[in-house]
Amino acid sequence: MAKNYGVAVLLAAALCLVGAVYCHDQERLVVEGPVFCDTCRVDFMTPLSYDLKDAKVKLECRNRTTNVVTLTMETKTDESGWYKIEVDSDHEEELCEVSLVESGDPKCGELLKGMVHKARISLTNRNGITQAARFAGSLSYATKESHANCAKVLLEMGVLPPDFYN
Repeated sequence: MAKNYGVAVLLAAALCLVGAVYCHDQERLVVEGPVFCDTCRVDFMTPLSYDLKDAKVKLECRNRTTNVVTLTMETKTDESGWYKIEVDSDHEEELCEVSLVESGDPKCGELLKGMVHKARISLTNRNGITQAARFAGSLSYATKESHANCAKVLLEMGVLPPDFYN
């Protein structure tokens, strides 16, 4: 009987430990997204665009009413131009945005005027999203000049009308 009791206590302790780990992981969220070089200066990816490695991005959360910054985290993109920022707490009542800080490529460091260079993100587990990953959307820097083949590529993509050159 004592042997069965010991097994039951051990099993209950293991279940509590698994539950605690699961609950802790549910609080942790991962903000992620790509940064690319816009070689056509059109603010979207084309076949001529490329991933920006070592681009620095910043996650910032602010109080909705006072605008006081409550969280600031920075990271760099990996070889594939992808960043990930782990956040350990819930920010349901705050406005959180990912923004560009610095390009990792001296040939591609321009910010296009009139374009948004931030991505707003929801950092809470109380919004119906069950995944821990939060995709912030693509962010981009641009080259100083458009690539020579941009018009051709945009025509092939259907962005420019077929009679564009006529």
